[in-house]
Amino acid sequence: MKKIFYAVLVVMMVTMFGCSQNTSGNLEQSNDKTQIKLQTSKPLPKNTDNETETNSLNKNDIKVVDEYYMENSIGDTEYYLVIKNESNQTVAVESSAIALNKAGEEIGAADGEIEDLQSKCESIISFYFSSTKDVSKFKYNLNINQEEYYKPAIQNIHVTSKVMKDKVMVKCKNNGIDDVEFLKEYVLLFKGKKLVNSDSDYFTNDDSVIPAKETITKQIESYEKFDSVKIYLSGRKE
Repeated sequence: MKKIFYAVLVVMMVTMFGCSQNTSGNLEQSNDKTQIKLQTSKPLPKNTDNETETNSLNKNDIKVVDEYYMENSIGDTEYYLVIKNESNQTVAVESSAIALNKAGEEIGAADGEIEDLQSKCESIISFYFSSTKDVSKFKYNLNINQEEYYKPAIQNIHVTSKVMKDKVMVKCKNNGIDDVEFLKEYVLLFKGKKLVNSDSDYFTNDDSVIPAKETITKQIESYEKFDSVKIYLSGRKE
């Protein structure tokens, strides 16, 4: 699925991520480049074992902005890699990641991708490590290619959000002249600097699109207490 992600500022510190800005909210970004230690869910330092592969693009065209993780209640680990397209092209990024324990043993693997990442925009790769817990470190690689098939669409989506005690309501309006396919929303919920919950949902009709000029509203519920939110969107058009 083609993916480009934006975040929108709302009450209770909902952080914005778009093509013209990079707001870090109340979450700190680490500059430590030695080892990825998962003590809290603040952005993880970059690991020198990680690799970036490109074809016609330069490896510096993709910047890793943030990394977050969360071990859920059933013993699986969710891992999020936030990247920015620094190039002047629309790109597709494929990634594979490995989870390691404190002894340095590989205990899990997962794949993720972003397609239709517009120039100067940020987006997020989601990894799900089944039956993987007590992770101490992540390694990943990035494979970058120029997007050839679909066009970015999120720039035409207007998002408003409302944060309540136990849920977040997200409203998406398609202000463009084209239908947007597979519009999807990712929500990361934080308590202080710790990622405590995450969820996602599609903002589409029965034809898997949000039609031009139409609005769709969804809500994300959380049993965990939270005080800040980051919202990302993905979508595409022909």
